[in-house]
Amino acid sequence: MAKAGRASRKANAAAPDMTDAALLLCAHGRRSEASDEDAAEAHAAAIRTRRCFARVEACSLRGGPGLAKTLAETLAGIDAERIFLVPMLMADGHTNQVLLPEMLAMAGEKARRVTLCGPAGLSPLLAPLAADEAAARCAAHGWTPGETAVVVAGHGTLRHEQSTASAQRLARRVAALRRFRRVTAAFLEQAPAVEAALRECRPDPCVVVGFFLDHGGHSAGDIPRLIAAEHPGAAYTGAIGAMPGFVEAVLDAVRNAARGR
Repeated sequence: MAKAGRASRKANAAAPDMTDAALLLCAHGRRSEASDEDAAEAHAAAIRTRRCFARVEACSLRGGPGLAKTLAETLAGIDAERIFLVPMLMADGHTNQVLLPEMLAMAGEKARRVTLCGPAGLSPLLAPLAADEAAARCAAHGWTPGETAVVVAGHGTLRHEQSTASAQRLARRVAALRRFRRVTAAFLEQAPAVEAALRECRPDPCVVVGFFLDHGGHSAGDIPRLIAAEHPGAAYTGAIGAMPGFVEAVLDAVRNAARGR
């Protein structure tokens, strides 16, 4: 099993030619919510239309409400000699470093055909995607981007620092584009807290970018609730992982793995 983490923007946007290979998008999966699995399937469906892989499938580590097939079951049904597996994750944390390799090992001989790509949520292509979405919210509200604050809101956890690092990295990359007054990262379960970041922005224009794969409980419930309580005038982009443009991050992960990065 191989493991891997701009030329021009035009080159990055092009779909890789992997017509002899299969692509597998693997979500974490949940017992009660299918939203991350829905996002994986939606992106898989979009990639299928490009016809750049022999086969494109979506699954979850242990199955779930949205994707009944587990990673092992899905791999068993793929005959391609080359299989690129993209973790539909926002960070290189415990799931990617421990759980996913363990599940791959259970696939036996088939796992030798798998090239494990880096998590899609690590792609630098998320920075222009986040910036464009935030700018669109500014336009909709009549705000000047250069006078608007952007908050990249993630889950965060003290147990795995990579969860925090990924959101902070995206915030730095968006800030480097110099399109907004300031860009910061904030979290639901650790400091700096989302509510504190929102209070700091008041009464100035603010756009919150959800650093989540899907429109699950955090994106659809927690973030809107905090915005309503702390900065009702702020705009929300929704979860970046559920945006159609996230497909480019998935393909970027495949390109990097194919190049041995």
